[in-house]
Amino acid sequence: MSAVILRAGEDLLAAFAAEVRGSLAARRAFGKRLDAAADVLILGDVSGPGPDRTVAAAFLLAVTERLIVVPIAGDRQHPVNLARSISTLSSLHGRRAGLAASDAGLLSLVSHLWESWPLTSIVGDAEAGVYVDDARILRISHPGYPAIGGPLTLPTDVVDKPVTVALGPGADPPPDVDVVLDLTHVGELDPSLPPLTGSRAAAGGARAVLGLGPSTPVAHGTRAFDGAGRLDQV
Repeated sequence: MSAVILRAGEDLLAAFAAEVRGSLAARRAFGKRLDAAADVLILGDVSGPGPDRTVAAAFLLAVTERLIVVPIAGDRQHPVNLARSISTLSSLHGRRAGLAASDAGLLSLVSHLWESWPLTSIVGDAEAGVYVDDARILRISHPGYPAIGGPLTLPTDVVDKPVTVALGPGADPPPDVDVVLDLTHVGELDPSLPPLTGSRAAAGGARAVLGLGPSTPVAHGTRAFDGAGRLDQV
């Protein structure tokens, strides 16, 4: 079965804030209801600058176990901050985070930034004093954003990157973007959180739930550090 994708606008997210401020038992009960109400939840509105929806995503991911949470990027958020926040949430919560935006170029840049420090570069050789193979940490080169290269300050699994969702009409994703989604065809989440009926999409990370395969590396750039990855260098 295809994943059931719904959206929670700003007003509903504000109402959710009261739910996650309750007792531990209340938060767990809210999370179970939310898990039952959708497979994928898009957070926020496209119009206007909007707040930092990655904060709402962090709360919702913390109280749920299967829901895929995809905040819409705000106009005033720096791409590096977005990339770092979504990568952190994805790592902490079973690859259940993604990022949506109407600007496909922004999503492409963020996807490139996720490759600036590959998770597989971690060596962790205490005897040799080498934490990371720093030759694989890049300052990326993106044609649309020549002044932004990273690297990020945390590693990301480049074959299981967070999902990127371009908002707008169309069938084929733009370059370096995973999914196109027309929000005019996406229903609003019912505030009463009625459970979905019928079969559900299999639980898992965002890529699996949305029927995507492993992410394909796209970034290129120059080495961000010189040396052999000593602890005093990285």
